[in-house]
Amino acid sequence: MKAQLAGELVAKYPECGLLYMHQGNALLVAGKTPQAVDAYRKGLPLLADNPDAKTRLLVNMVQCVEDHQEKLNLLDEAIALQGNLVAAAQAALIKRMLLRERPAGGAAPSKPHP
Repeated sequence: MKAQLAGELVAKYPECGLLYMHQGNALLVAGKTPQAVDAYRKGLPLLADNPDAKTRLLVNMVQCVEDHQEKLNLLDEAIALQGNLVAAAQAALIKRMLLRERPAGGAAPSKPHP
């Protein structure tokens, strides 16, 4: 229902980047991850002049993409924007967690021996 309403609003106001973020959020909750990524990607260029919203969109998008390096790139961009401070802090924490899961060499960390 929310995804449908967001889609209708995006169709009516296609120049509003925030609507794409809300559409992506609603699609993600509805389990439509590929469509959520599409909505987020469409919203990114429209938020070029709104670092606050763009930071939030980038952090939300990290939940949807599968590629580890793309996640890191999105997080780096969110941190560098100096937009929404809460979203930037989330990005920094998520990045630290991702780097712990997979070090720079790309291999998963070894498990400690008992």
